[in-house]
Amino acid sequence: MRNRLLFVVATSIALWPAPGLAEGSCSWIDVTPILDSQPGLRAFLESTFQISPGGSAMRLGKEFESLEGRRVGPYRFDATSRQDSKLTLELVIETAAEFIDEKGAVLPAANQPAGVVVRERFAAIRLEPIPDEANPNEDLTKAQQTERLAWTKSRCDQLHLSDHKIRTLDFPPGEAVSGKAIYHHDPASNDLQYFTIDATSDTGIGLSESFYFQGGELFFALRRQTPAAAHQPGSELRLYLQNGRIFAAFRKVIPPQGTVLPPVMDEPVQLPPNESNKLLVRVSRLALASDPAEVAADCANLLNAPGN
Repeated sequence: MRNRLLFVVATSIALWPAPGLAEGSCSWIDVTPILDSQPGLRAFLESTFQISPGGSAMRLGKEFESLEGRRVGPYRFDATSRQDSKLTLELVIETAAEFIDEKGAVLPAANQPAGVVVRERFAAIRLEPIPDEANPNEDLTKAQQTERLAWTKSRCDQLHLSDHKIRTLDFPPGEAVSGKAIYHHDPASNDLQYFTIDATSDTGIGLSESFYFQGGELFFALRRQTPAAAHQPGSELRLYLQNGRIFAAFRKVIPPQGTVLPPVMDEPVQLPPNESNKLLVRVSRLALASDPAEVAADCANLLNAPGN
C-alpha cells in the first residue's frame, strides 16, 4: 500500500508547507544532474519507465530574497512502466538541500532564507500510485467511520499499555526549538508502534505530536499545541486514516489554564485532497529520522507555518 512504501525511504516535506514554499513546474532535465550523482540510477529509471518530460517541484518564495522562484525537491513526475503500459505511477525524487551564505557557510534551518546558493543532493526515490482524488475509492460510510474511530481509541489505549523498546532523540542545543522524540518499538518484532515528538519554541509555544501504526501503516495522528501565555487557548487536531487516506479530521479548542468554560465540542475539519499524501510523506521521514536536528527543524517549520 502507498503508506507502507513510504517507510522504505526518508523524505523531506512537511504536513503543512513551511513559509516560502509553493508548487511549481520543473523538467526532467532539471533533476538529471542530481540523479547522476548515483551511478546507474538515471539509466535504471529511464530504462524501466517512460518518464514525462515535465513535472512539479517545490518553489522557493519571496522570503528567499536571493533564491526566489528556485525549484527544490521533492520532484514529481508521471512514470509509465515500459513492461506494462497500463501501469502509471508517480515518481518522486527526494533531495536534501543546503543553503549557503555569501561567505560559503552552510546555514542552519532557521536562517535558510538568507542563502544565496542552494545545493541539493540525492536522498531517495519513491513510487506511488497516482491518487484519483476526484473519485476516491476508499471512502467509508458513516457507520464504518464510527466503527473505525472506536477501534482507533481502543488500539491507542492498548499500545500505551504494552511493553516497548524505547529510543529517544534529544534535540541538540542551539536549535530553534527544544524537545525530544520518543520511538516505541515492539520488543519481539522491532516494528514501530508509535512515536511522540514534544517541542517548545524559543517563544514558549509548545507542540506535541503522536503517530500510531498498525502493521506498519499509520492509522492515527494527534497534535496538541499550547500557547506561550497561560491565559491563551490551545488547540488539538486529530487525524484518522484508513488505507493511507485521511477519512476524518477533528479540531477542538483547549481552554486556558484556570478558565471555567463549557465543554468545547469537536469541530470537523475539511482538508485539501492531497493532505493524506503530505502527511504520509512527512511521517515516513520522521519515523526514519536518526538526526535529532532534523526532527527539531521539522517542528520549527511546522510552528512557523501560516494558519498553524
